[in-house]
Amino acid sequence: MKNHNRHRLVQPGAEIPGLGRVRTVEPLVSFRERCLGKYHRDATVVRVTSDAGTVCKAVLVVPGAGTPSAEPRTRRAARDLREFGQSSAVPALVYVDETLLVLEYLAGTPLSERSITPDQARRVGRFTALHQAPCTRDKADSAGFGAFLERLDQAGQLSPDQVLQAREFSSRSRPFPGGPDAPWRLCFSDTALKNYIDLPGGGLAYIDAFGIAYRRVGAVFIKQVFSLPGAARQPFIEAYCDTAPWSAHLLEHLKEYLLYTLAEQAAKYLTHTNKTLYRRVRRSRTRALALARFTAALDLPEDPQALLGWLSGDTP
Repeated sequence: MKNHNRHRLVQPGAEIPGLGRVRTVEPLVSFRERCLGKYHRDATVVRVTSDAGTVCKAVLVVPGAGTPSAEPRTRRAARDLREFGQSSAVPALVYVDETLLVLEYLAGTPLSERSITPDQARRVGRFTALHQAPCTRDKADSAGFGAFLERLDQAGQLSPDQVLQAREFSSRSRPFPGGPDAPWRLCFSDTALKNYIDLPGGGLAYIDAFGIAYRRVGAVFIKQVFSLPGAARQPFIEAYCDTAPWSAHLLEHLKEYLLYTLAEQAAKYLTHTNKTLYRRVRRSRTRALALARFTAALDLPEDPQALLGWLSGDTP
């Protein structure tokens, strides 16, 4: 464990409230993954076993790291988890303070782009449609669609005609995307498949407490589609649209959510902050791909079935 991430409670012999006396502490991120920079540099993840045999996952974060906020990241994640109540969709909260988050350890097999099956994709579709938690919070974006376009324009990523075309389209709906009736939920916003695990007894769970965010469900739906390999997209889309109570709204505003999400991804990754080389390279690729998809999507028809066909077809 890195010295800057040591915590008085995460060591053998310490007492963690809600867990008990710590017997062992084991890293959950391999030495190879740490060397490659595949995990965040500002956090350490370990598996903690108590004297009673209870196993938990502990996440230690560097104080002050991440996006500046009056609320520590650990407490914000704990607040989000509490909104899910007793749901088995997310790990139970055990303990939290300003730099430590201790969660129920859910044993299972993480999903993978390389091995996901159509049946697993359908299950992810039903799971995400059913288990994103309703709550009441300010529906404020850190930046709106216009700000995303301005960043891309200033960086020379879009032509003047493309910027004008996008602005004209977004002017049809206020707020954009989805209008005033856009459904918001606590969503599984970090849509990487490794954040979903296939539980031994059946079912799925989402294990990234820091990947939960209060977002428009339509935008997160688009992110999830593009997190899947091509062959898994159609079964995911079909299961999601058959299950989600907001499917009619989603289809009506599908192109809005598509353009918004792709513009956000392309603009977000123009700069890199506190990222390892591995993650900077991956984010550069994500930005380039999002930009290519965005420019292609500008010319797509607004017909929902045509858009769904594009999303589930040969789109990279």
